[in-house]
Amino acid sequence: MNDKNSTEPTQPQPPKNNVKGAWNQVCGWMQENLFWTVAYVIALLTTVLVGRELFEGDHSATFREWVLFFLATILFFGAVRFVQIFTSCIREDTQKPGQEGESKEHEILKAKELQKIELQKRSWLIFSYSFMLFALFAALLPFVFDVEQRSAAELSKRPIAVFVGCVDYSTDDEAHSREELRCQLVDSAQSPAPGTQAPKPITSLTQQTSETTPKPGEAKTSDTTDTTKTEYAVITNTTKTMPTDTGIKTEVTREITFHRYSKNGMWIINIGGMVNRCNTDIYCVRGGLSVPLYFVILALFGGAISLTRRIPEYQKQAYPKYIQIDEKRPKLQPNQLREYLVFQIVQFISAPFIAVVAYYLVVPESTVVSVTLGFAAGFASETILLMIRAVMDKLNPSTTRSTQFGSISGYIEHNGQPVKDANIRVIGQQGLEAKSDDSGAFVINSVPPGEHVLEIKHTTGTQSKDVRVNSGQATSCHIKL
Repeated sequence: MNDKNSTEPTQPQPPKNNVKGAWNQVCGWMQENLFWTVAYVIALLTTVLVGRELFEGDHSATFREWVLFFLATILFFGAVRFVQIFTSCIREDTQKPGQEGESKEHEILKAKELQKIELQKRSWLIFSYSFMLFALFAALLPFVFDVEQRSAAELSKRPIAVFVGCVDYSTDDEAHSREELRCQLVDSAQSPAPGTQAPKPITSLTQQTSETTPKPGEAKTSDTTDTTKTEYAVITNTTKTMPTDTGIKTEVTREITFHRYSKNGMWIINIGGMVNRCNTDIYCVRGGLSVPLYFVILALFGGAISLTRRIPEYQKQAYPKYIQIDEKRPKLQPNQLREYLVFQIVQFISAPFIAVVAYYLVVPESTVVSVTLGFAAGFASETILLMIRAVMDKLNPSTTRSTQFGSISGYIEHNGQPVKDANIRVIGQQGLEAKSDDSGAFVINSVPPGEHVLEIKHTTGTQSKDVRVNSGQATSCHIKL
């Protein structure tokens, strides 16, 4: 007779086919999200094409090529992922505190809804932290690779080029010149001033290339000389052709004799300028926009440090049990958290472009000002953008019409009953706040026209609401806590 309480050895269960289940989930997701599936496929094909261009040829892949391929993969797939998670519908935290008599099923539904909200926040934060690490790595890239100097002909074909050079300002550009970029041009035939030493002569540069054409047969030896005079040097090209056992060998010797050259140079980024060689290692640029390379690198440093500082703060302020201490660090709702994270990411991406504009608007007079301005372009781009906005406002024609403010009025209720003593304020506008009366009504006057966010706080809960105020008009809204 078998005892019911006796323990019998359990038979081992066959392992579940986790691979098949995961594949079914992937296929189901692809069917439900056809648009994003196509976007990821396009990113994959683009990455393959980039890899084909980098690894083309019989040579083995270098460390630089692998790093560039890795960055291209992150760039294409990261761009799709960024748009996907930050354009998804926001799940608002609209749950009310629990009341007595609520069913257990209702509590379970609320818990699941809160879990979905936290998962959405988590996806934003994971991407932001990943982008933060990528930003730190990208800011260090200029110190990892050795940049090869290109010829003047190659640099002139590129609308954007990075090289060691200086800017040869003409007489018309004296007012807009930057001393740190100015070429210190010297005439090689010029005698030194009394009491000074002559500059180190850098007068010639010789380049030689050879090529063998597989055309056996009789050929005569010939020499051809071609001389070209530029503003900075005299270029002599000598072409020598001779027969060999394997074909016709052609040797080209280029000799550059500088009669006017520059004594100084630095790494610069040139946009749209004309590049000419004015030294053995330095290029002179005319026209376009020229910015020191260190200025743009400092902007990337500033943006990366801003990410490392801001993202952990936003994560703490978005925590469900976060206790607000002051108004400068309020508890963030999901829509506010998304807005702040996107701003930080876009600020880093736009830092180099803001730095270029700021360098020409501010015209830094010293290295200290230049370093501070470059770092601020990435760390606190709001300040630089306000500076640019002030310049743009001066370009706009003045108008005599004064701006008319509007007002916001509304009614607040909770479970069908008016809410008394609720605090309402306009985020980002100091002094624009009100408190609801016994009937739940409130009015906020002197509100500037535009898009605003209302923050409503009460013991029954906290909520935010987007409102649009038109010039000289009253805006009404109905808020349910």
